[in-house]
Amino acid sequence: MNPTFALAAVLLATPPAPNAPKVGEEPIGGYWAPGERPRVAPPDGRWEIGVGAALLSLGAVGAGAAGAGVWATDPARCDRVTRLDASSCRSLHVLSWVRVGYGIGLAAAGAALLGVGLRRRARRRAFDAGRDFAVTGGPLGVRGAIVGLRVRFGPGIARAW
Repeated sequence: MNPTFALAAVLLATPPAPNAPKVGEEPIGGYWAPGERPRVAPPDGRWEIGVGAALLSLGAVGAGAAGAGVWATDPARCDRVTRLDASSCRSLHVLSWVRVGYGIGLAAAGAALLGVGLRRRARRRAFDAGRDFAVTGGPLGVRGAIVGLRVRFGPGIARAW
């Protein structure tokens, strides 16, 4: 018999591990039966929130600056505002409209990422709400790492007793 088929047969014949219990159904002391695993914490959305906020603000500023460029290069007032000839004003006017489009697109991408990050943060907070003990960490920076310890006394501990 081919070893690949034998391995596939063994893997397919093995029963799946039971689902992890819900919050509040954890065994006392945190011990799990063989094959059981605790639920994995969902992502907290920090990266998406940071990048989304940065892209949203840069896109808004870029679209606003490009809107000022559209106003300044309008063929009706371009010779008074910028002192350029008509052909240069037309090309700069088109370029300003393209920059407005890029700014709006950047702001829309930032808003989408920000929404995803806020949704992930809400899921993570809902996950952490049922936990009694959590260790949090942050990015390693110039002055060191950010580490936090949270201990909550409440209904979660009462369930364990």
